[in-house]
Amino acid sequence: MSVVEARSVSSLPGARPGLHELKFLEGVWQDPETGALACAREHRGELRLVIQGKITRGEVLDWRLITDARPAVELIGRFARIQAPTLGFTLGYTYLRMESTKRLVGGWWSVHTVPDHLISQLPNVKGMVPQTWVRQRSKHAFPAWVEDLFRKT
Repeated sequence: MSVVEARSVSSLPGARPGLHELKFLEGVWQDPETGALACAREHRGELRLVIQGKITRGEVLDWRLITDARPAVELIGRFARIQAPTLGFTLGYTYLRMESTKRLVGGWWSVHTVPDHLISQLPNVKGMVPQTWVRQRSKHAFPAWVEDLFRKT
């Protein structure tokens, strides 16, 4: 683990949720603006949220629960994103607020845009790239690349 990753995990606000507190995320989500897919499932005792965009693939890790009062559940996580071979690897933070059982709103920041002293203040940090996720109909219809990833890990 790099110094940036270690510092980022310990500084995230909120409490580490139990798996049962993240169950509402399970399923397939799509960003209507970009077409990116996010697939969430319990895997080996933790919630895995993998994302596939047009030129990126990533995963959200190290979830923290900021607010657990339904319907306004709020989460912060750390993400690692692998971009197209020429673009490299990005680390960052993601914020999700449950607007309804079918809609998540929030966004993300690159680690380079959040100074260390502001990590504990997420999501109240400027520079968030807005993002919306809409639940897709079947929570069990994962694309083949997701199933493949789960089999390999």
